[in-house]
Amino acid sequence: MAIYDRICRECGKSFQGGPRAWYCPECRKLREKARAARYRKDGYQRPIGSTDYCRHCGKPYIVQSGLQRYCKECGEENSKLVDRRQSIDYYRQHKDAINPRRNERRRVPERICVICGKMFRLRSRQITCSEQCRKEALESKKTGRGLTPLPVALLTIILLAPPALTARTRRPP
Repeated sequence: MAIYDRICRECGKSFQGGPRAWYCPECRKLREKARAARYRKDGYQRPIGSTDYCRHCGKPYIVQSGLQRYCKECGEENSKLVDRRQSIDYYRQHKDAINPRRNERRRVPERICVICGKMFRLRSRQITCSEQCRKEALESKKTGRGLTPLPVALLTIILLAPPALTARTRRPP
């Protein structure tokens, strides 16, 4: 289980906690004290051994603890589902701080247009930046005017290669 910085829902203070931590230690103690007082005043809400109905599938089950809300079949899966939702929400809000390298790899690479030399964001296997450049590349291919686009593999190597590798592979002008 990962421990991250959390914001208390009661007082707004920052604290370290897991995916289900909603309150700082001080507020958690106060809430626990209030819950214990309610319990002493009201007693059992659902007697252990009584029959209740699963919130997920609706089947009856025998109550084995005060916090039980699901039958045995649904309990573990629903617990994982709650953890998963909370973890995904937290990750979406803090993904740049949690894993910056992963998100850097997901960014769309840029490529140089083989016709005009302009940088553009890559979509699939395109080699030109616009419809006009694409038409010009197709026209030059048909007529054989001598306008030969650079191979896509070479452009990718030039753009993505580290500077030391690029210096060795490029020819001086």
